[in-house]
Amino acid sequence: MNKKDLKPVPQEVYTKEYYLKCRQGSDEFSRSGGKELSAIHSRILELAQPEKGRRIFDIGCGCGELVIHAALRGAEAVGIDYSESAHQLAVESAERLGAAHHGASAKFILGDVSNLPNEKFDAVILADIVEHLTDLQLQKLYIDIKMRLKPGGRLIIHTWPNRWHTHFSYPLARIILSFIGIKKPKSPRKPHDEIMHINEQSVFSLKHDLKMTGFLSKVWVEHIIPDSASAVYKFVHLAPVFKLFFADHIFAIAEPK
Repeated sequence: MNKKDLKPVPQEVYTKEYYLKCRQGSDEFSRSGGKELSAIHSRILELAQPEKGRRIFDIGCGCGELVIHAALRGAEAVGIDYSESAHQLAVESAERLGAAHHGASAKFILGDVSNLPNEKFDAVILADIVEHLTDLQLQKLYIDIKMRLKPGGRLIIHTWPNRWHTHFSYPLARIILSFIGIKKPKSPRKPHDEIMHINEQSVFSLKHDLKMTGFLSKVWVEHIIPDSASAVYKFVHLAPVFKLFFADHIFAIAEPK
């Protein structure tokens, strides 16, 4: 199917089970009730630089971990998601962790990315949402975000998976591993990813789209390296050029031109 023909992902697929079992950070959230962050969420929060006096806006906030932890670090944090299940989980977690009172400011909005609050922020986060939106949705969203950033404000993006890994290096690695008796699934995606991931990115596609909507950006790939990883594994996931195909997580920091 042509990307231009894609339809938005239906709201009903974003169930409570998805947020508790399937999405990025679900293991940590289910285990700790939101107190513990995944490695990826910790990295995103580090890039957003939450601190007293800064306003942070998380679009597609899911269970609200980034909003909650930004608020607990002193920032005024706002999250929006159109899933009622996510909104309920986020509000309950914020109450449980004390992120909505005792001096912390975490606020959650039940709403769509096409209707953002008309406020200004120091940092806007798109964590694992880019791959869920059509090109038209993304183009409008980037423009809307640009108008909601304070002078010097920046957009923080994380998206998974790296399209070059999924389309090129994973199938090749799967064939090579099969010769030594290691069987890998045909696709690295989970069943829900096949439904929800309608717009997977590469470093270059993400940078191009940001440029076309008026952003200057730094876009790069990272990978979580297991402690037990072999030298070959570390090389292909860390070495220049190779990591563009093997590292699975894409990050970006973007500022309006």
